[in-house]
Amino acid sequence: EKKVTFLVHGFNVSRPEGQTALSRLAKDMPAIHNDAIVVVTWPGDDPRTRVGLSYLCYVWRKNDANDTGREFERFCGSTFGRDTVLAFVSHSLGARVVMASVDRLRKAFRIDQVCMMAAAIDDDSLSDPDQYRLAATSAKRVAILASEQDNVLKYAYRPGQHPVMGAMTLGAGLLLTGKALGRSGPQSHSEKMFWSHSIPNTVYHEQISDDRDVGHGDYLDSDTPRARKGSSRRAKTDAAADFADQVLRGNSHPMYK
Repeated sequence: EKKVTFLVHGFNVSRPEGQTALSRLAKDMPAIHNDAIVVVTWPGDDPRTRVGLSYLCYVWRKNDANDTGREFERFCGSTFGRDTVLAFVSHSLGARVVMASVDRLRKAFRIDQVCMMAAAIDDDSLSDPDQYRLAATSAKRVAILASEQDNVLKYAYRPGQHPVMGAMTLGAGLLLTGKALGRSGPQSHSEKMFWSHSIPNTVYHEQISDDRDVGHGDYLDSDTPRARKGSSRRAKTDAAADFADQVLRGNSHPMYK
């Protein structure tokens, strides 16, 4: 195949849930129907998350996400020719899988469009040279879809980044610094008091208006009971899929409509 698009699920998603949601997403993105599409399931779920402790288990899933990036490199290196173009769409912690993969693949492959929805990585990570700045600048474009109404990223992201304090109390975790990219979009990275790294010009940001009330689970469609919330939620998942489709088509200004 000359072009391959990878679809990657997020944290606290079982393999059947991930396969169902991402397969539906693929059907709703006509832009990639002539290309190879790979639905990626990685170990982003954990039995402990079923008892309300998902933010405490997040730190272990971060390691799994980074490990998956290494496996991506091995898989692509042994499967595709160097002229193969790669594209990515992710939800939640799948953004870490994608950026860790792009960082490893950027020297060997051409990275086309990258679309990350509700990204559970630091809001300055695309500007930080020690995180994903080089990966972001190697892609043709990295498009971010974010919502301030995402309460999972608001209340669980920082405690998950700092599990010791998060284990003491969720409230203590909220006092920690660091915000998720999928809430308010990309930020510059401040390295010293008078020096900062700007957001790369390859990064595109679409902020969903607050009146749309888009939460963390409103980006992907699935059959799980927690996802069955009527036609209003389906409109949100349709809009997210359409945004990703516009990104993959290379539209200059993709919008959440």
